[in-house]
Amino acid sequence: MGDSLWTFAFEIVNFLMLAGLLGWFFFKPVRNAIEKERDETRRLEEQSKAKLSQAESIERDLNQQKQTVIEEIEKMRLAATASATQEREQILAKARAEANKELDLLKLKAIHIEQANASRLSQFIVEKTTAIISRLLQDIDGPELESALMGATVRQLEALSAETLSPVSVESAVELDSAAKERICVALKQPAKSVSFRVLPELIGGLRISTAQGLVDASIAGLSRYAKQELLDEVSQSPGHSIA
Repeated sequence: MGDSLWTFAFEIVNFLMLAGLLGWFFFKPVRNAIEKERDETRRLEEQSKAKLSQAESIERDLNQQKQTVIEEIEKMRLAATASATQEREQILAKARAEANKELDLLKLKAIHIEQANASRLSQFIVEKTTAIISRLLQDIDGPELESALMGATVRQLEALSAETLSPVSVESAVELDSAAKERICVALKQPAKSVSFRVLPELIGGLRISTAQGLVDASIAGLSRYAKQELLDEVSQSPGHSIA
């Protein structure tokens, strides 16, 4: 090679070395700035990714919480609906029970009213019938009735044991004559002094004699009471009727 060629080659090498040296001195800050910018960009990207991931995680959590709240609300709604339905059923059942109770009370009251009306009607009939019987006995009161009542009394007295009759009390609606008193004493097998006689107008007619063995009532008042009691017993034994 000629000297010019070596010189040219040497110049080229020097130029390249100088260019490299100048590039290293002058372009290093630029490279550093670029590298720094790249690092910052990567850091920002990583932060963005991290924040995006965090945001997505928060969104998932919020969605999960939202779903949980929705499910809880639905459970509460279903529970409230079930509770309201149960409460409504309980109210309806209670209302039905109260209505049935009221109906039973009304039925019972109706039965009592019917029985009371029947009882009052029966009582009215008995009272009227007894009054008619008493009035008839008073209307036919006379020697024949008094004689019949005396005869009935004497027959009952004669059937009693004389040893256990004392004390004896004879009551009559009017004053008895001596013959009637003697007849009674004979039937009693008692002396006249051991028998007490007294007048009791409310007997209306007939006699009522009290002895140690019991009462012999052949008075009109007594017969009326007996007839009334017989009617009461007859009515009370009839189906669906009772008299208090």
